[in-house]
Amino acid sequence: MSRADGAAPALRLAEVRARSGPFRLGPVDVEVVEGAILGVLGPSGAGKSTLLDVVAGFVGVEAGTVEIAGEEVAAVGRSVAPERRGVALLSQEVGLFGHADARTNVAAAARDPEAAAANLERVGFRGDPGVPVDRLSGGERKRVALARALAAPRSLLLLDEPGAHLDVSARRSVAAAVAETLRAEGRAGVVAAHDLGDLLDHAPDALLLLADGAVLAAGPTDGLMRAPGTRAVAERLGFEGFLDATREEGGVRCALGRLPWDGVWPSGSLAVAWRPDGVRAVPLPGGSGEAGEATGVVRALAWGAAGLGADVEIGGERLRAAAVPSLRVGDRIRLEWTAPTVVSRE
Repeated sequence: MSRADGAAPALRLAEVRARSGPFRLGPVDVEVVEGAILGVLGPSGAGKSTLLDVVAGFVGVEAGTVEIAGEEVAAVGRSVAPERRGVALLSQEVGLFGHADARTNVAAAARDPEAAAANLERVGFRGDPGVPVDRLSGGERKRVALARALAAPRSLLLLDEPGAHLDVSARRSVAAAVAETLRAEGRAGVVAAHDLGDLLDHAPDALLLLADGAVLAAGPTDGLMRAPGTRAVAERLGFEGFLDATREEGGVRCALGRLPWDGVWPSGSLAVAWRPDGVRAVPLPGGSGEAGEATGVVRALAWGAAGLGADVEIGGERLRAAAVPSLRVGDRIRLEWTAPTVVSRE
């Protein structure tokens, strides 16, 4: 995410390596421009919090450099104090003043203390702003902490698991408010989460995937979501179905037949990959398909958050697909593909 005008990015990490206790992070190379959001994805222990602590100044670097708005703030043997970095960090421990009320907590960090109420409203706070925060629910405390972070007069916002303690509806509305605020103010943000849905709710411009302290993948969100490249990356980006495949002219062939593919060809052995909503089971008129078309049988049906799903047996494989409501167990079906991709099996 480099700037076309040559201006310094809001955040640049160059060959950064760091250690927090026995945990090692890196090397990490990434840039975030003003007004853009970087999403950092990984399971617990992947290094997300350590990465944010490195940027914020709570963990030093063993190699590489960290620059914020063009200023080098971390290098081997050098570290600018956290309070001088122009960074607002919302950690998993929200760090509010428990004895103080919501309004006071936000006003303590706001550019304009009188705007505390507006910042609380921005994140959907519905509690009593005059009640001490240690008497609020976990979700409301998280909203107060988010409002305080957004109100802080800092250029760079770091959010560690911002969706924690929020239900799905609240998580989405708060994420939308965060993204809208950052872009409206031209501020950069880094959002770290273990849940892909939570991360994507913040509409990140780019993704950085971490695993055991190492960078698994990095790039524009749209590019990675469409073509993750490898099975390991695809599994972390919501792909659940995989079948070995071989390359043919204009497409690939797998146990389900031939599928067209005109995207980037990954190296090595190939597999077709799809998300649960990327393939749909539909009734087969007359009980038989066209010549060469793979057909199957519905073995089970179950409702999920995304709608009705079918377990189908087809081409000697058992897979999960979205289903039309008219399907019944035992029905003959064919598959409609909407967004398959081709990845390396390794």
